[in-house]
Amino acid sequence: MKRVLVGCVAVLALALAVDLGADMARSSCVDPSATGIIALWAEYPDYPYMLDQNGVVWRAGLSIGGWAPDWSVPPLPVPVSEVKCWSVWALVTTENRVWRINPANDTWVDLGVWPGSPAPAVGSSWGTIKAAYRR
Repeated sequence: MKRVLVGCVAVLALALAVDLGADMARSSCVDPSATGIIALWAEYPDYPYMLDQNGVVWRAGLSIGGWAPDWSVPPLPVPVSEVKCWSVWALVTTENRVWRINPANDTWVDLGVWPGSPAPAVGSSWGTIKAAYRR
């Protein structure tokens, strides 16, 4: 009985953590052709951040009275056209390179290609396989 209770509590804690994590940090990429917005990210509902097509980071909030550029975020390390996914502190390029801001000196650090990136597949057909063995 105790094992079942511990298991249920563990599943509940995991579900709660996933739900809270999803609410605390959200990032979404949108179609920039219609809006000029490359990505929107919100740490909390009151503080959304936006990356525009010029690479400028904008921040909104009640304390600043609407939208204003956030010049505390360092300039992007790559052209905006190469940004696939973005948050204020990290981004992924179209080549699956991950960049992260180093909080010690506010510079972007290249973390390399994400190891879970899809590997390029080598195309082959049944005809090419048969031809290779006929020689």
